[in-house]
Amino acid sequence: MISEDEFTSRIFIPSTIKSRVQPVPEQWDVIAVSAHPDDVEIGMGATLAKMSDMGYKILIVDITNGEPTPHTKSQTQRLQESRVAAEIIGVARITLDFPCRILEDTLRLRETLATIFRMCKPKMVFNGLPTNPYANPDHASASTSTDAAVFMSRLTRWEFLLANTEPWRVPFVAYYETGRERIPLGMFVSSFVVDVTSTFSRKIEALKAYKSQFRYNPQGLDVIDWINAHAAYWGAKIGVKRGEIFYTHSWLKINDPLSIVRPNEF
Repeated sequence: MISEDEFTSRIFIPSTIKSRVQPVPEQWDVIAVSAHPDDVEIGMGATLAKMSDMGYKILIVDITNGEPTPHTKSQTQRLQESRVAAEIIGVARITLDFPCRILEDTLRLRETLATIFRMCKPKMVFNGLPTNPYANPDHASASTSTDAAVFMSRLTRWEFLLANTEPWRVPFVAYYETGRERIPLGMFVSSFVVDVTSTFSRKIEALKAYKSQFRYNPQGLDVIDWINAHAAYWGAKIGVKRGEIFYTHSWLKINDPLSIVRPNEF
């Protein structure tokens, strides 16, 4: 479990957003959960940058520090890289202390995430896709724990387990992909693509801030080329240059059907 004082003291708030989130706000608009630093940037970095530009208060929760990896000199290096990336995107960040490579869906992890949700009261939680058959199994554990924590966050009469925090029902959960997931048919009822043309360059800049992962790694720049192509693919689906895809178990509410029609569809 994590106490409110510990949570507050461990949050990194970039200089780019300090004016609107200091002191630590009583409510965050968005929480994006990742197994490792750089997962959120890969999956939805441009969307978070766009939402930050709109004035939303956004927090990334990295469950592990992502280490060890082949080209990182220390845990401190990866932490510093993640903070540079947060500065570029314009979001706050906290890195938890759960073990990388052997991450499990445990009660402690569920309680920690649920406590954070109850303290932050997010209007929206972004979670990584739950299936990852041939990549790092940490992703599956992180996704399952996050879903469970969303449920646990709203439970009454469990304050004693969750740092004496009040229940909070997360209004909406959406899932981002990092590209190696296999999505079972029928798992989600809705999907949507965000036009990130205006902020996509910041996503790439944030990824390159992870020098240990995408510069010193001989395969790193190839990954960025793939991310570029992936964004172009989803952008083409909605008639723009770059897009990021999301999935949800909820049906999406639209007040004005004409608001979703693109000009070239008439």
